[in-house]
Amino acid sequence: MRAGGLDPSASPRRPSGAAMIDLGRGGPRLEWAALLSGDDEIVSALRGADAVAVDSPLSLPSSGALREVDRELIRMGHRVLPPAWRGMRELVARSISIVGRLGARAIETHPRSALASSGCRGVGELLGAAGVAHGPLPASRDALDAVVAAVVAMEALEGRSLVVRAPDGEVHLSARLCRGSGGRPPGRTSSSRRSWPGPPRPSPPPS
Repeated sequence: MRAGGLDPSASPRRPSGAAMIDLGRGGPRLEWAALLSGDDEIVSALRGADAVAVDSPLSLPSSGALREVDRELIRMGHRVLPPAWRGMRELVARSISIVGRLGARAIETHPRSALASSGCRGVGELLGAAGVAHGPLPASRDALDAVVAAVVAMEALEGRSLVVRAPDGEVHLSARLCRGSGGRPPGRTSSSRRSWPGPPRPSPPPS
């Protein structure tokens, strides 16, 4: 199985972070993490994933600025943006379009909240606690967010993600993996400052 993570930008003119974890017989491994441009490149790279966790709301509130699931996250101490904001509406529309083309199980997540729920202090510690082998991590915060999202997708495939549910949606976060009191925002750790040699991009599937 393969678990994908996506931190999409609201506009295809801006790069989006993406990552893939291979759950092979030798144990989970971060296959690649990269910044991608345009919907076609994202779909091509993430095609073949069994589940993709997306750092974006995948629905809009029926009224008002927040969904009930957003309010539940806020009650838990997490900070999320209202999906009904104009810029967020563009992000939601693009995210729904991309996951619709992928045909994989689509999971809504919030990497900052997922890192906090894991108790880990950074992305490298999260990967280690989750048992995911990896090389040097990318410097891009968007790519790091995608790595966190991929870990959440892996946990969801294994039935051990923390699911925040409400009548209007659900958001998957990471299970508690570290003993710390909470994680820092992705991109604020020493691991995020390593150079990233650039993973091989997945080849498009044969037509």
